[in-house]
Amino acid sequence: MELARWAEIPQSPACLHMRFDSSSPSGPITDALCANCGLCCDGSLLADVELAGRREADRMEALGLEVEEGDDEGRDLCLLPLPCAALRGTRCSIYPHRPETCRTFECRLLKDALAGRVSLAEARGVIEETRSLARRLGELVEAVGEEEGGGTLAERVHEAMGAVAEPEIRKEQRERFAVFEALVRERFLDD
Repeated sequence: MELARWAEIPQSPACLHMRFDSSSPSGPITDALCANCGLCCDGSLLADVELAGRREADRMEALGLEVEEGDDEGRDLCLLPLPCAALRGTRCSIYPHRPETCRTFECRLLKDALAGRVSLAEARGVIEETRSLARRLGELVEAVGEEEGGGTLAERVHEAMGAVAEPEIRKEQRERFAVFEALVRERFLDD
């Protein structure tokens, strides 16, 4: 299905209600941070996105995205694996049509910025530091001959560590990844 035809598919009232409203007080902060981050979409923070059901999964498939079936304690799930194929740089190429979970997700850093606990400049610095660490981990993965881009960052780093014979490189990967994981837990993910 072409993207133009996707706009003709009726959306549930809940999806319309959760649309980004640029007139809301949080709009400028959300736009300034989220549109320049992408860590929740690129596999750095999360492994997948739980879709709101089969209808939403069908919409994502119609947009050309892969949807996986899962099971959580007997409950059927539709999951969008990350990194998301709709991510272009740090921006969502299907933003008006993104899943409900993506519409409502707020990382801890965004919540802290919206509440005034973190300045916009500090939040941007945290994003840049985290993206820089992620790039360096990606470079380590590439240095040992693993393919960049397949699976979450954690999966790629763990695979690369298993492929490395030199203890010094494994130690460097483990140390960098530990710093990255601590930063992600502390600044982006809720307890």
